[in-house]
Amino acid sequence: MFPLYKTGPKSSPANFRPISKQPILRKVFEKIILSKLYPHVKPLIYNHQYFSIKKKSATANVLVSTSKILNGWENKLTTGILYTDFSKAFDSVEKNLLKYKMKNLFNIHEPLLDVIVNSISNCTFTVNINSMSSSIYQVMCGVSQGGV
Repeated sequence: MFPLYKTGPKSSPANFRPISKQPILRKVFEKIILSKLYPHVKPLIYNHQYFSIKKKSATANVLVSTSKILNGWENKLTTGILYTDFSKAFDSVEKNLLKYKMKNLFNIHEPLLDVIVNSISNCTFTVNINSMSSSIYQVMCGVSQGGV
């Protein structure tokens, strides 16, 4: 894992995002799972979701939002937009809750559910900065960033 600088003073660890350097085999595995899973869950994803959706971006979101605001203004309508930033969302994913939601909201069952849960369970990490490495730590919650 390596720290990727975001914004703010570089002296504060909170201003860095942990990015995983994952083995090629794991990335191939994730792509295979994604290719099988995505068509199944895509119809359940809100149409105006822009984060982590193929062919959608923050720029597209701004264009759609601007269009809706201008359309409302031209038609003398009140227009409201709510943006939510779930700070450190990947760091706070509780794995049992994720498993529950995959099973009950997205109808994903064994053996695929077990494969996914096992792939994010019992993970360890070290932090590497330049040529220095930390001790090995257990990932208690969250999912790694740097995969598919």
